[in-house]
Amino acid sequence: MPGIRGRLVGGKTGTLEIEEERVIIKEEKGFFSKRLEEVKGIPLSEATSTSVEEKQPPFRSMIRIKIEYQEGEESLEVLFFSEDRRGLEAVKAEIDADIEKRREAAEREEASRRRERESHVHHISLVLEMVDRVFQILVGLHGEPRWELMSSGIAEAGRIVMEMESLGVVAPVTMDVRGLSSAVSERRAEEIKEEAYAILSVAHRDAERLAQYGGIESFDMELHEVFVKSYLLLWDLYLAEIIGDPVDVKEVKALKETFSKLSLFTDSDASQVALQEMDGLGILEGVAPSFEGLRLRMLQCMESLIE
Repeated sequence: MPGIRGRLVGGKTGTLEIEEERVIIKEEKGFFSKRLEEVKGIPLSEATSTSVEEKQPPFRSMIRIKIEYQEGEESLEVLFFSEDRRGLEAVKAEIDADIEKRREAAEREEASRRRERESHVHHISLVLEMVDRVFQILVGLHGEPRWELMSSGIAEAGRIVMEMESLGVVAPVTMDVRGLSSAVSERRAEEIKEEAYAILSVAHRDAERLAQYGGIESFDMELHEVFVKSYLLLWDLYLAEIIGDPVDVKEVKALKETFSKLSLFTDSDASQVALQEMDGLGILEGVAPSFEGLRLRMLQCMESLIE
């Protein structure tokens, strides 16, 4: 684009042009041998908005273009005056087109990040749902075995594994419910416990492994560890307490400490409520009286991560 002649805001004669992805303002210097020297250069990628207006000081007979741009953390602007309206409009159109192209690219990138983030949150929700089903099967063994309830839980666990496979997120599907399914169908209580705890161990192991994974920009994988470990601790404490074991004070403290790490990653309203409720959990009282409320708060908090 050829240079547009006009005046700089200080009154000097100069030109405005776009060259090699930069907005360039040059000032005319010299008395006898006139030359143009660059006094301002703005990368097109830093421009944020433009406007073309008439009757603006200090040269009200000319047309002014204002180009706003971002330099680091600072918002700045540059002004140039000219009688060449067509030239200024062409500069504005080129800058605006670049701004729009970057806006659309940013929207596409954000949409992609959101989809990726939603997939990871969905994956965590499936892991927690699997934990629910497995612990519910273990609860069903207490007292008079509830075989129908356990069979229903197995069917749901199978569905969860299939849904995990369809997600295709970074976490590989390593859970296998076939052994647990066989044990339930054959009503072998001890084998049910072994298979159930094997699945829970996999969930715990994957939570630790994924916390070290640094290849996801849209989602901090340490959140996977916080939610899964907290959920496992909550359920384990609850199961122990309802079958008559004494409150494990050390494990209750571990639960509170693990879940408190959530504050490092999110400050959503749902997370604040969940953290407050967990903070108010009485160590000596155990989790049984507050179990369902805490469990639901954890799930609500997790869902808030995609907002």
